[in-house]
Amino acid sequence: MNKLTSFLATILSFVICLGGVSPALAQQLPQPASRGITTFYITPEQQAQGVQIYQQLKYDVAIPNPDLSNMLPENLKDFPAAYKQVLAEGRRKNGTNGSFTEGWFDFQASTPVTPGTNTLFTVNAPRDGRIYSVVAGLPATQCPLKINNTEVDFFDNVQDAEARAVELDSKGFLVYVSPNDDLTIKAFSQLFYDQDTGKKKTNSACFLVSGATEKTTTDFRQIFYLLPPALQQPGKQAPLEYFPRVGSFIYLVNARKTLTAQAGNPVIDRQFADTARDIYSVDTNNSVNVNGNLTSWQIWAKNTLPVQLVMYRRNGTSWSVVGKSDIKTPVVGANSFTLPTPIQVKAGDFVGLYYPQQGSVAYTLNGPDNLGTGNFTGSVLQTRDGSGVDSATNFAFSSNRVYSVFVKGVAQ
Repeated sequence: MNKLTSFLATILSFVICLGGVSPALAQQLPQPASRGITTFYITPEQQAQGVQIYQQLKYDVAIPNPDLSNMLPENLKDFPAAYKQVLAEGRRKNGTNGSFTEGWFDFQASTPVTPGTNTLFTVNAPRDGRIYSVVAGLPATQCPLKINNTEVDFFDNVQDAEARAVELDSKGFLVYVSPNDDLTIKAFSQLFYDQDTGKKKTNSACFLVSGATEKTTTDFRQIFYLLPPALQQPGKQAPLEYFPRVGSFIYLVNARKTLTAQAGNPVIDRQFADTARDIYSVDTNNSVNVNGNLTSWQIWAKNTLPVQLVMYRRNGTSWSVVGKSDIKTPVVGANSFTLPTPIQVKAGDFVGLYYPQQGSVAYTLNGPDNLGTGNFTGSVLQTRDGSGVDSATNFAFSSNRVYSVFVKGVAQ
């Protein structure tokens, strides 16, 4: 059952969307930031290379799906119960299935009906929002399984995604990804099992979703305003259709990667450590990428003097502290510390440090060490020597430094 759960969880994490849950349940669950990828390839060999690359980058590849039929229940009657458990676990773990915060698309290896739309582009959900999708395939033949048209539709709310899933099912599509559990179970039951005998299929050509499709239709109309400017007008007018550039099929890869909340710089040995005492600094080189809860931080220490992590938020020219760690005494070299109480951050927050004594974290100097009192154009803002523990935002000057400090946690 563990292997089955893992397999179906991968199917459910289909990058572009995996169904959804009821709005009431979704409101009770944290929504992790995630990146969905859909890429077209000209040949199955190129597709295989793409799968390998995405797996190396720690993406969960859902299409094409592997042949894991030996992990499924033997009988069709046992499949729905097993699948429902997986759906429930997916909702518990990931919140609304089938949603994402970043979509990356590469349609270059296709011939578009609308000129100029076979391009590489990204789509980001509105701040604190998500994008939902439904993915379905219309079979040309069931055995061997050949898909005539793969439909991928995007929505800014789960209710419209649910309605579209029902509509596609009524038209004979296999709804791989859906907010409706029954439709998802129905699709994979038809793929994995012989409907006459109720037994698991043994011919992989009859149940593997290879990603080969004679046509792909993508409907961005409900989220057209999130598309790049050049695609907004065609995306608003009608669904975008794509055909093979060479041969009879487009070969798709769909993958998803849950984003980690992080900020800071590579933790490596650098030349300097601060000699000033009792100071705060904030490094603005790489801000927090997504909303989340920080759970750990890393530094490279040049000595064993104590240090404290301080997370900052900027509002115009004003600064505030959003959280601090305990004061830690590092060892010389790489250090990793756990935050017993996670620090809740927002995208755009910055990593800072406090030294009760002199500094310990290694930094690189990429320009003047002090741009002058009141000059905050540098990458690191700093308080004066001996400014005191209560002066976290009393910055006096800036410099162009890069500190070996990095934070990470769970994205929301």
